[in-house]
Amino acid sequence: MRLRVGFRTATEAQRHRGSEKDFPRSPDSSSLCLCASVANPSVLKCSLRSPRISFALSLAALFAFTALAHTRAGRASACGVRAPGAFAQTQSSGREPSGEWKSFRGTVGKYKVQMRLRRSGDALSGTYFYEHVRGGGLRLEGTVDGEGRFTLREFDAAGAQTGLFKGTWGREENEPGVYLTGEWSRPDGAGKAEFSLAEMSVAFSGGARILPRELKEADKRKNFEITIEYPQIEGMAAARAAGFNEAARALAAKEAADFRKGVADYQADYKGAPPNLSNFLDLNYYVDYADDRLVSVGFTEDTYYAGAAHPNHATVVLNYDLKAGRVLRLADLFRPGSPYLKVISDYCIKELKGDEDDTGAVDYMIDEGAKALAENYRNWLVKREGLEITFDPYQVGPYVAGPHYVTVPYKALIGVINPAGPLAPFLK
Repeated sequence: MRLRVGFRTATEAQRHRGSEKDFPRSPDSSSLCLCASVANPSVLKCSLRSPRISFALSLAALFAFTALAHTRAGRASACGVRAPGAFAQTQSSGREPSGEWKSFRGTVGKYKVQMRLRRSGDALSGTYFYEHVRGGGLRLEGTVDGEGRFTLREFDAAGAQTGLFKGTWGREENEPGVYLTGEWSRPDGAGKAEFSLAEMSVAFSGGARILPRELKEADKRKNFEITIEYPQIEGMAAARAAGFNEAARALAAKEAADFRKGVADYQADYKGAPPNLSNFLDLNYYVDYADDRLVSVGFTEDTYYAGAAHPNHATVVLNYDLKAGRVLRLADLFRPGSPYLKVISDYCIKELKGDEDDTGAVDYMIDEGAKALAENYRNWLVKREGLEITFDPYQVGPYVAGPHYVTVPYKALIGVINPAGPLAPFLK
């Protein structure tokens, strides 16, 4: 099944992450605050994060906020990992291609990390680093058994052992990525912390890597808070990385500017906003694919305007051709004049209507929200498995159903893909 419903399954776990702030945010700590966490066995998340829920919720509003809880559950990691114990649907994968390097992002305790591992037989080796620490990483050596249980010893630059990972190398059923979960400790067993990491499709040559940068702003007078995380490429030739880095910075700045204007307009139109609730924008990114040719990055955007029934969830994407030095449009992937929108639309509608387990999508909303219009397919990302289309809440289903994700396999697009375009390597 190539259809995914709700605020991301394990493959997309890395996509929903952020700070440890709760909802609602109030300048008055004595204000009534209802905090809830939502457990959904089909949605594997980062470390759980309570949703922000407004005052005096009606039953309908509370129901709607359940959807937000899926998106905000566990966005403490920039890499998107799951709540402890949320691996129930994950199968161990003791047998993997030998000698293959894999990249991961996740958290160790509350800290965001990136890891690169090579598996050769029962041996594991690689490195990892903490994203908030500039400089070199820590070396890893260990073993993995046939059931996916592994041990990794961590060493500093001087060769002294500084930590120990014990966990499971696993996959979720019907999902392509590998997930690492378990417990980190000091060599003597003290200082324990849970870790959870998800595989990401990053295949830069050399030492290039993607690191987060932050844009934060709080205005007490205008009663809003902005928390933005955006990606920057480091370790790549400046001439190639500069265009992407500037595009990512510009996207972050535009979202912040649009939100400020939105707050001003909202406050001008709505005078009854509760004084103890603040407006907020949270924007966080996830990497669907990256190599020396192109980078495909999505952003999850959550906004709330004080007094509204519930926050809003939206998707923003940045697809960048590093070789050509330009932001890609969907049309750039296909043969000029080809009916690519109809091909994509037909596939998505069939998937959305054909999933008997999905009770969130509504046929008449699908017919409108997934028809062959460029606006309906503005949120697309490149993956190894195919072209992923995101349908935000309200597009093909109600808010409470969350977003819907359809991955269109490249073989379904072979007749319209430009053989000289960015997707050509995926056809080989």
